Amino acid sequence: MLPEPAIVARLAAATLGLRSRVRWQWLIEDYGRIRDLIEQVFPDFKDFNRRVAVPVVFGSRTPLASVCGRPTPVRQFLYPCDSRDTPVHRARRRVKDAIVFTLQTTRSHDQYNTTIYGHDDRYRGVFGQRRVLFINKEDIRALASRMATGSTS
Repeated sequence: MLPEPAIVARLAAATLGLRSRVRWQWLIEDYGRIRDLIEQVFPDFKDFNRRVAVPVVFGSRTPLASVCGRPTPVRQFLYPCDSRDTPVHRARRRVKDAIVFTLQTTRSHDQYNTTIYGHDDRYRGVFGQRRVLFINKEDIRALASRMATGSTS
């Protein structure tokens, strides 16, 4: 059995060959290199390799730069110090009046990481397909309101 990054890297190397600028084998020799590349794209990943090395009893290795939380003898919950300073909130401030949505992927039934074994997700009542978008009803209301007033931002 191979780790998933090795499978993806081997597929990419076999498909793209010498045309690829990515050194696939080099990347999968140390997953920290993959995280370093992610950090170049997403500012919230800054110092992620250092932070992921910190032992966590229970909770999230959150990519947020600052976390508040008190360790207990049993578990440690981590959460952002200021829940109004998340990537979504910063994006909303940058684009002012535009509606900003958060796109998130999640594993579903019959799926292990990127390997999909079936087209049904019985956990969410989706059958026969995988390309599904779930949107919060409050976001739909906000979008409908904007569209009704003629605002497209």
